[in-house]
Amino acid sequence: MTATTQAEVMTRVFRLASLELDDPDPQASPEEALTHWESSYPILAHASLAAPSIEGNTMVFDVIKPKGETKG
Repeated sequence: MTATTQAEVMTRVFRLASLELDDPDPQASPEEALTHWESSYPILAHASLAAPSIEGNTMVFDVIKPKGETKG
């Protein structure tokens, strides 16, 4: 008897606060996929990504906003 294993494809989502951005290109790296959204969300040009977390069949990348600088 042979056991078969079936791999499930996970989708990726990029979470910016309460906003979830769909993955525009699953073949691209997470950073490349995030640049797709920069024209709509300019803050993403200076943001970074946290390590992904798994929620069901979704890999969620939290977007870390850059820290604002203040003049003192």
